[in-house]
Amino acid sequence: MENLNKYISEIILLITTIGGVLIFMLKTIFSSVIKKKEIKYNLFYKQKIMAIEEFMTSYRDYNTFFNDVSYFDVRKKNMSADELDSKYLPFKYNFQKKVDLIKIYLDKESRDVVDELNRLLIANSKHLRKLLFPESGNSVTDDTNDYLSEIWNNNKKGQELVDRLVASINTEFLK
Repeated sequence: MENLNKYISEIILLITTIGGVLIFMLKTIFSSVIKKKEIKYNLFYKQKIMAIEEFMTSYRDYNTFFNDVSYFDVRKKNMSADELDSKYLPFKYNFQKKVDLIKIYLDKESRDVVDELNRLLIANSKHLRKLLFPESGNSVTDDTNDYLSEIWNNNKKGQELVDRLVASINTEFLK
Protein backbone atom coordinates (compact mmCIF):
# COMPACT_ATOMS: atom_id res chain seq x y z
CA MET A 1 0.00 0.00 0.00
CA GLU A 2 2.89 2.26 0.78
CA ASN A 3 4.23 1.73 -2.78
CA LEU A 4 0.85 2.63 -4.17
CA ASN A 5 0.74 5.87 -2.18
CA LYS A 6 4.28 6.63 -3.26
CA TYR A 7 3.43 6.34 -7.00
CA ILE A 8 -0.22 7.47 -6.99
CA SER A 9 0.49 10.83 -8.62
CA GLU A 10 2.46 9.13 -11.44
CA ILE A 11 -0.31 6.54 -11.92
CA ILE A 12 -2.96 9.26 -12.11
CA LEU A 13 -0.81 11.22 -14.57
CA LEU A 14 -0.32 8.07 -16.70
CA ILE A 15 -4.04 7.22 -16.70
CA THR A 16 -4.92 10.85 -17.53
CA THR A 17 -2.38 10.90 -20.38
CA ILE A 18 -3.62 7.60 -21.81
CA GLY A 19 -7.23 8.81 -21.48
CA GLY A 20 -6.38 12.09 -23.19
CA VAL A 21 -4.63 10.30 -26.06
CA LEU A 22 -7.60 7.91 -26.48
CA ILE A 23 -10.09 10.79 -26.46
CA PHE A 24 -7.97 12.71 -28.99
CA MET A 25 -7.76 9.64 -31.26
CA LEU A 26 -11.51 8.99 -31.04
CA LYS A 27 -12.27 12.64 -31.76
CA THR A 28 -9.95 12.61 -34.78
CA ILE A 29 -11.48 9.39 -36.14
CA PHE A 30 -15.01 10.66 -35.54
CA SER A 31 -14.21 13.99 -37.24
CA SER A 32 -12.76 12.27 -40.30
CA VAL A 33 -15.79 9.97 -40.60
CA ILE A 34 -18.13 12.95 -40.40
CA LYS A 35 -16.04 14.92 -42.91
CA LYS A 36 -16.06 11.96 -45.31
CA LYS A 37 -19.85 11.67 -45.07
CA GLU A 38 -20.25 15.41 -45.54
CA ILE A 39 -18.10 15.37 -48.68
CA LYS A 40 -20.03 12.39 -50.06
CA TYR A 41 -23.36 14.08 -49.26
CA ASN A 42 -22.30 17.37 -50.88
CA LEU A 43 -20.97 15.59 -53.97
CA PHE A 44 -24.17 13.56 -54.31
CA TYR A 45 -26.40 16.63 -54.09
CA LYS A 46 -24.18 18.60 -56.45
CA GLN A 47 -24.43 15.81 -59.02
CA LYS A 48 -28.18 15.57 -58.44
CA ILE A 49 -28.68 19.29 -59.02
CA MET A 50 -26.62 19.12 -62.21
CA ALA A 51 -28.67 16.13 -63.44
CA ILE A 52 -31.91 17.98 -62.72
CA GLU A 53 -30.67 21.09 -64.53
CA GLU A 54 -29.54 19.09 -67.54
CA PHE A 55 -32.82 17.16 -67.63
CA MET A 56 -34.92 20.33 -67.52
CA THR A 57 -32.84 21.94 -70.27
CA SER A 58 -33.03 18.84 -72.42
CA TYR A 59 -36.80 18.55 -71.89
CA ARG A 60 -37.30 22.20 -72.80
CA ASP A 61 -35.13 21.90 -75.94
CA TYR A 62 -36.81 18.69 -77.09
CA ASN A 63 -40.29 20.06 -76.44
CA THR A 64 -39.44 23.34 -78.20
CA PHE A 65 -38.38 21.37 -81.26
CA PHE A 66 -41.96 20.13 -81.71
CA ASN A 67 -43.28 23.68 -81.49
CA ASP A 68 -40.66 25.18 -83.80
CA VAL A 69 -40.43 22.51 -86.48
CA SER A 70 -41.75 23.68 -89.82
CA TYR A 71 -44.82 21.45 -89.71
CA PHE A 72 -46.22 22.82 -93.01
CA ASP A 73 -42.97 21.85 -94.73
CA VAL A 74 -43.12 18.42 -93.14
CA ARG A 75 -46.74 17.90 -94.22
CA LYS A 76 -46.16 19.22 -97.76
CA LYS A 77 -43.09 16.95 -98.09
CA ASN A 78 -40.78 19.95 -98.52
CA MET A 79 -38.67 18.36 -95.77
CA SER A 80 -37.47 14.79 -96.24
CA ALA A 81 -37.62 12.16 -93.53
CA ASP A 82 -33.81 12.17 -93.41
CA GLU A 83 -33.70 15.93 -92.96
CA LEU A 84 -36.34 15.74 -90.23
CA ASP A 85 -34.45 12.93 -88.50
CA SER A 86 -31.22 14.91 -88.58
CA LYS A 87 -32.98 17.70 -86.67
CA TYR A 88 -35.07 15.50 -84.41
CA LEU A 89 -32.76 12.68 -83.34
CA PRO A 90 -30.15 14.76 -81.47
CA PHE A 91 -32.90 16.11 -79.21
CA LYS A 92 -34.37 12.65 -78.72
CA TYR A 93 -31.06 10.96 -77.87
CA ASN A 94 -29.93 13.76 -75.57
CA PHE A 95 -33.26 13.68 -73.73
CA GLN A 96 -33.11 9.89 -73.32
CA LYS A 97 -29.63 10.16 -71.80
CA LYS A 98 -30.86 12.80 -69.36
CA VAL A 99 -33.91 10.69 -68.43
CA ASP A 100 -31.67 7.73 -67.62
CA LEU A 101 -29.33 9.93 -65.58
CA ILE A 102 -31.95 11.77 -63.55
CA LYS A 103 -33.75 8.56 -62.58
CA ILE A 104 -30.70 7.59 -60.52
CA TYR A 105 -31.37 10.49 -58.16
CA LEU A 106 -35.17 10.57 -57.93
CA ASP A 107 -37.70 8.84 -55.75
CA LYS A 108 -40.43 6.63 -57.27
CA GLU A 109 -43.04 9.39 -57.53
CA SER A 110 -40.65 11.74 -59.34
CA ARG A 111 -39.46 8.95 -61.65
CA ASP A 112 -43.09 8.34 -62.60
CA VAL A 113 -43.45 12.03 -63.51
CA VAL A 114 -40.29 11.83 -65.65
CA ASP A 115 -41.71 8.73 -67.37
CA GLU A 116 -44.94 10.59 -68.10
CA LEU A 117 -43.01 13.53 -69.57
CA ASN A 118 -41.14 11.04 -71.73
CA ARG A 119 -44.45 9.53 -72.91
CA LEU A 120 -45.73 12.99 -73.87
CA LEU A 121 -42.66 13.63 -76.00
CA ILE A 122 -43.03 10.20 -77.62
CA ALA A 123 -46.65 11.12 -78.40
CA ASN A 124 -45.42 14.39 -79.94
CA SER A 125 -43.03 12.37 -82.08
CA LYS A 126 -45.88 10.16 -83.28
CA HIS A 127 -47.94 13.22 -84.20
CA LEU A 128 -45.02 14.59 -86.17
CA ARG A 129 -44.69 11.26 -87.95
CA LYS A 130 -48.38 11.49 -88.90
CA LEU A 131 -47.58 14.77 -90.64
CA LEU A 132 -44.72 13.19 -92.52
CA PHE A 133 -46.82 10.15 -93.48
CA PRO A 134 -50.40 11.49 -93.49
CA GLU A 135 -53.53 9.42 -93.72
CA SER A 136 -55.23 9.83 -97.06
CA GLY A 137 -58.07 12.28 -97.42
CA ASN A 138 -56.95 14.85 -94.86
CA SER A 139 -56.03 18.33 -96.01
CA VAL A 140 -52.73 19.98 -95.13
CA THR A 141 -54.61 22.45 -92.94
CA ASP A 142 -56.51 19.72 -91.10
CA ASP A 143 -53.36 17.69 -90.47
CA THR A 144 -51.36 20.69 -89.25
CA ASN A 145 -54.23 21.89 -87.08
CA ASP A 146 -54.51 18.41 -85.54
CA TYR A 147 -50.74 18.39 -84.97
CA LEU A 148 -50.76 21.80 -83.29
CA SER A 149 -53.76 20.90 -81.15
CA GLU A 150 -52.08 17.73 -79.89
CA ILE A 151 -48.75 19.49 -79.32
CA TRP A 152 -50.40 22.30 -77.36
CA ASN A 153 -52.41 19.84 -75.26
CA ASN A 154 -49.24 17.90 -74.53
CA ASN A 155 -47.41 21.15 -73.71
CA LYS A 156 -50.08 21.98 -71.15
CA LYS A 157 -49.89 18.50 -69.60
CA GLY A 158 -46.09 18.69 -69.73
CA GLN A 159 -46.02 22.00 -67.88
CA GLU A 160 -48.27 20.57 -65.16
CA LEU A 161 -45.93 17.58 -64.84
CA VAL A 162 -42.85 19.81 -64.72
CA ASP A 163 -44.51 21.87 -61.97
CA ARG A 164 -45.19 18.65 -60.01
CA LEU A 165 -41.63 17.48 -60.49
CA VAL A 166 -40.18 20.81 -59.37
CA ALA A 167 -42.47 20.87 -56.31
CA SER A 168 -41.42 17.32 -55.41
CA ILE A 169 -37.73 18.15 -55.81
CA ASN A 170 -38.06 21.37 -53.83
CA THR A 171 -39.81 19.50 -51.02
CA GLU A 172 -36.99 16.97 -50.94
CA PHE A 173 -34.29 19.65 -50.78
CA LEU A 174 -36.07 21.51 -47.99
CA LYS A 175 -36.28 18.45 -45.71
